[in-house]
Amino acid sequence: MADSNKNYSQFRTKVLKILLVIGVIPLLIISVVHLVTVVKTRLENVSELQLQVLQGTSEKIRRYLDQKTDVFNLVIELTPVPKNISEASLSSLNFLIGGLKEEAGDVKEISFIDRDGQEIVKREGGENSTSLVLENVAGREDFQTTIEGVDYFGPINFTSEGPLMRIASQIENREKEAIGIISAEINLELLEEVISKVKVGSQGFVYLIDGEGNLIASSNKNFARPGQNLSQISLIEDTLKNKIHE
Repeated sequence: MADSNKNYSQFRTKVLKILLVIGVIPLLIISVVHLVTVVKTRLENVSELQLQVLQGTSEKIRRYLDQKTDVFNLVIELTPVPKNISEASLSSLNFLIGGLKEEAGDVKEISFIDRDGQEIVKREGGENSTSLVLENVAGREDFQTTIEGVDYFGPINFTSEGPLMRIASQIENREKEAIGIISAEINLELLEEVISKVKVGSQGFVYLIDGEGNLIASSNKNFARPGQNLSQISLIEDTLKNKIHE
């Protein structure tokens, strides 16, 4: 009996560790976003197939966020080599920003910002729309973080259009010198679609929360509304603290 309890305890710990890893993404991202996937089901009934489903969901989330990182890491190849993004022609920047917005179709707003924090080009709304208001954002967190060489992943804002998150990366010249940043607001509805299709057994479901315990998406629509804070739930509280839930 003791061996049986020991084996169950080891299995339970193993399952919990796997579930806590479901939200693991590149360290750069997880340190900011802390995406966490939690499964509401009886641990002793979690089968190998169900764990594979969860791991597959985790991989989809990784790929989605990795793609965003790849898209917005830019090297500007111009001659002479620019020391500031503002030295590039507006026509070149407009062409480039249009291509990026098309490639990352879930971008709500995107802008190129020079080393002094001045927006040079900004695109928002439809494919051919441009913003007429260019601002100096030197005091904004995404600029201050990214201009120092650290990619920025901001907090998630819950709106009527869906969950939105701002991300930013440095723009470099071919000599690997920072000449500005690219900042974009992306809609995370695709993550909602991924999560909504996941079922775990006959009763279990999956939900995705941010680092503050706010619900991003759930495969059980009756569980809670997006944006609702769930940090008071003991399982989520422990998960956010990187603790094993007993």
